[in-house]
Amino acid sequence: DIKIASLLLLSENNREIAEIFSTSFNILGLAIANAIVLLDPAYIVIGGGFTECAGFKIDPIRESIYKYLNPFQRKRVSISTASMKNRAAVWGGIILAQGSADN
Repeated sequence: DIKIASLLLLSENNREIAEIFSTSFNILGLAIANAIVLLDPAYIVIGGGFTECAGFKIDPIRESIYKYLNPFQRKRVSISTASMKNRAAVWGGIILAQGSADN
């Protein structure tokens, strides 16, 4: 059972694994860039367990997204990783429940 974190670390010294990640990040970047063009957000936050892995770097994904955007969009959108990691849904549920309780 190979974990994604292990593959990320191996990709630093293995050209084939690095190429798989590069291709995947390119496809992800294209998909996110399309969403940016359609929705025009000011912020994109990438989160989840993958972003918590040792060896994860946001830069390849950010560069891939920017590659597909025009210069105006590149300047307008900020791309970062989630600060709440995998707890965002839990916090969102708590905030929603508090709002319901207040009403």
